[in-house]
Amino acid sequence: MKTVVCLGDSITAAVCEQVSAEQSYCGLIEKMLNEAGVEAKVVNAGIGGHTSQDGLARLETDVLAHQPDVVTVMFGTNDQSHIVGDEKPRVRIEDYEVAMREIVRLSRLAGAEVVLLTPPPLSDGWFKIAEVPAFYHSLGASVMVGQYADRVRTIARTLNTPLVDIYQAFVAAMIEGADIDAIMPDGVHPWAEGHRMMAMEMVAEVAGALQPGCG
Repeated sequence: MKTVVCLGDSITAAVCEQVSAEQSYCGLIEKMLNEAGVEAKVVNAGIGGHTSQDGLARLETDVLAHQPDVVTVMFGTNDQSHIVGDEKPRVRIEDYEVAMREIVRLSRLAGAEVVLLTPPPLSDGWFKIAEVPAFYHSLGASVMVGQYADRVRTIARTLNTPLVDIYQAFVAAMIEGADIDAIMPDGVHPWAEGHRMMAMEMVAEVAGALQPGCG
C-alpha cells in the first residue's frame, strides 16, 4: 500500500459544504489510482487559512509521520493575501520560496517524492467574501497569486521536482469558455468541478512519482 499526503490550505482541505471528501481532489486521486491498479491511500493534510510557513511548521506531524511515498504541496493563496491597511502580504514571496524549498528538502530527506502544485487563480468573487486592498480591484484578483505561482514553477525547475500547473490549467479552461464563477463561486475555493479538474491534472504526475526508482 502506497501513501500520498496532500499538504495545503483550505483548497486542499475542501472545506466548503458543496464538496464532499470523495469529491475533493485528494479523494478523487485515491479513487483514480486504485482504479488504475495502484494500491494507495491519500491523506488530506489541508488546513484552512494556512500558508507555506504553517505547512513547514507542521510537516513532521501532519505529513512525514505518515511515512509518505509521495507528498503533494500547494500553498500561495493565503501567502499572497494582503490585509487592508497593511502593504505587505502575509508571507513575502522570498520567504514563501524559502519555506517551499525547505518542505521539498525535508520531504525528500524522509524518503518521499514531492510533487509541487501552483495555486489556482482567484476571481472577482473573492471581493464578495473578503475586504481586500484597492490594488486587487484595479489590477485583478490574481495579480499577486500569479506571481507566487510563477515562483513555484521556478522552484520546481531548479529542484527538478515534478510540477502540476493548476494555475495555468484553470486559465486555459477559462480561455476555452469555462465559467470560473461556477467552478469557484466565492472566487477562491473550487467546488466539485474544480476539484475534478485538479485531480485530472495531478493524477499522472502522482502515479509517476509512485513508481519505483522515479527519483
